Amino acid sequence: MFKWLVSTPPGSIIASLGGLQIRWYGLIMALALLAGIFLAMKLAEKSGIKSEKIISLAFVAAICAILGARLFHVLEEWSYYGSHLGEVYKFWQGGLAFHGVVFGGLVALFFWSKRNQLSILKLLDIVFPALVLGQAIGRWGNWFNQELYGKPTNLPWAIPIQPEFRVSGYENFSSFHPLFLYESLGNLIILIFLLMLWKKKPKTGIIAASYLILSPALRFGLDFLRLNQPGLGNFSYAQVFCLILIVAGFVILFKVHFKKSV
Repeated sequence: MFKWLVSTPPGSIIASLGGLQIRWYGLIMALALLAGIFLAMKLAEKSGIKSEKIISLAFVAAICAILGARLFHVLEEWSYYGSHLGEVYKFWQGGLAFHGVVFGGLVALFFWSKRNQLSILKLLDIVFPALVLGQAIGRWGNWFNQELYGKPTNLPWAIPIQPEFRVSGYENFSSFHPLFLYESLGNLIILIFLLMLWKKKPKTGIIAASYLILSPALRFGLDFLRLNQPGLGNFSYAQVFCLILIVAGFVILFKVHFKKSV
């Protein structure tokens, strides 16, 4: 696997049909979304929630998550998008921020749960395992775009990045940490843990809290390997948001453990 990964710089375009380009990034994101919806439907059935409701929720949440992810990415990279406004809306070409996905999805989930009179924690226990599956799959879209790589390294699994995709200041380096791979594998491990937790039928909210602690913690740690990230002091904006999510996860965990209801 590593030999294939480190010796074959990917292309971002699968095919061109007239003026329409079919990109690997968009295809993988679509697969990630479908896989997440499928898992959410299965978990919903086990929780006594009709799968039709999950499809309805997925439609709303996906739109809000994509909008949130793109908004956060554009704001973080405003130094570029400020002079390339025509590219702001082209989310299918790459550039979706993890924390924007969570923020947009949570906003949609909050209002949807109120409208349908369902426990938001019960829904989060269903949605978060599906989300982390989507994250694990979706990160491979970054490989085809030659993005989401980390600091230069000579490790055996370092990935080659073509000159036109190298971050300013690192033009003389050719091999970098495959952050997309680290995050994909990390999310896969988190998914396995959450599904094992599911089988034990924990209290409502435990799975949601576990995700809010583990997935942001993974991203927080990996961000130290990222290049030229805007932020506050020694932390990127993404890391600050991750800390907020981690605190929220511990708050939910505390309430579920020490109170009769949330």
